[in-house]
Amino acid sequence: MGAEAPLFGARLHPVCCIGCETGLRVRDLLKLTTKQLLDLKGKQNKILRVKEGKTQKIRDMYIANYFEEVFEYAQSVLSP
Repeated sequence: MGAEAPLFGARLHPVCCIGCETGLRVRDLLKLTTKQLLDLKGKQNKILRVKEGKTQKIRDMYIANYFEEVFEYAQSVLSP
């Protein structure tokens, strides 16, 4: 069996992981930067802070469950 490619593409997979786990709107997901994800590597608590566009509320989201998967993608984006 081996590792299977994500159904919706390798580029969208991390975004979909965050979206499905947090319930963020697409506009808020697209505002996330790779720097935000890379900065979480050294921290013990993997909490991503996002200001929602529609409600202007600040949300703290615990993303440790899928952090490694998203972090790998963020690193690959910065590496040539």
